[in-house]
Amino acid sequence: MPTMAVTGVGKDMVRDQRYFSLATRIAAEMGAQIIKTYYVEKGFERIVAGCPVPIVIAGGKKLPEREALEMCWQAIDQGASGVDMGRNIFPV
Repeated sequence: MPTMAVTGVGKDMVRDQRYFSLATRIAAEMGAQIIKTYYVEKGFERIVAGCPVPIVIAGGKKLPEREALEMCWQAIDQGASGVDMGRNIFPV
């Protein structure tokens, strides 16, 4: 059965390329076939390049519609395999 790992961060932790590169790599080495992580503007291509399994981005906090779509486009353009989004798709 395929497994998806989700990288999370605490409220006081930094969401940066270094953290997510390590977290996604560890998740892949532990056997995940796909990884859900957050998009970061700086260094996302390096996160994807360093991970041997597909990465999808989490929707994150509620964003205006245009910003959410731009984030998705940027992530896909930088190598993400897809998007796993909830609150940014459905009106709340």
